[in-house]
Amino acid sequence: MSHSIWTFGDGFVKGGLLSFAIHAVVAYVLATVIVKFLNRLSEKAMMLKGRDENDLSLKYISRTLHTVVYIVAALIVLNDVKPFEGIAKAALGASGIVAVVIGLAAQATFGNYIAGFFLAIYQPFKVGDRITLKGQGIQGTVLEITFRHTVIRTPIGTNVIIPNSTLNSEAIEDKTYDGHAYYSSIVEVGVGYETDLKECYKVIERVVEGCELFLDTRSEEDKKNGVPIVRVNFKEFQDSALLLVVPLTSSSVDTINRLCSDVREGILVEFNKAGINIPFPIRTVYMQK
Repeated sequence: MSHSIWTFGDGFVKGGLLSFAIHAVVAYVLATVIVKFLNRLSEKAMMLKGRDENDLSLKYISRTLHTVVYIVAALIVLNDVKPFEGIAKAALGASGIVAVVIGLAAQATFGNYIAGFFLAIYQPFKVGDRITLKGQGIQGTVLEITFRHTVIRTPIGTNVIIPNSTLNSEAIEDKTYDGHAYYSSIVEVGVGYETDLKECYKVIERVVEGCELFLDTRSEEDKKNGVPIVRVNFKEFQDSALLLVVPLTSSSVDTINRLCSDVREGILVEFNKAGINIPFPIRTVYMQK
């Protein structure tokens, strides 16, 4: 009777079903112990290096090792199943593992995982950054970076889930300065053709500098080199005016709208003081008798 219990099912699995079950439990327990050990090592490494939650490289490496450990444990168990013995041995071999990795890399899911891994290593942006995907027209704050995708919260409060492979191939604008996300907008103003543009730029710079809501994104080196607080651009010749564009930055959607309003009011006041004309279209009508 004892012999039949141990050998039952040996036509399908090595040593019988009972032996197979014991091997499977042992493999799972060993894999769990190894994973917990790796978790402790990862936590200690993060504490020693002072890493925060935005630094995902150690997390990705740790989770990758977890995946490898469980895959190896599963292949060891699968090796005891006679119909799959050859497959398991091939996968456990060095060349087999490389072949499996190459095969998986061709799949979209694994491609997203690899893309996420590189995002964690090189960190073009971090959780909390405000980014814009130029090709997709999507902008928002990064909430989470996972193996497969990145979650972005848009200004209107919706979450957009973007595959990491898309992020890895997109042109991304990171609108974060000194650890804080910023929002940008522009103010357009027309001035007369007789205007001294250099003097006009100085007036606009003084107005912007006097606005508390304006976020100065210049580096310390820029400030030392005398880079203007705002770069006023001469956009185009219009029928009755020279169109100037004033790029502005602030810390939130609400403040950027108020900042634009404050700058417009300030420009109006200071232009009147400096005698700078803001023209409006003039039409001359000839009436024939």
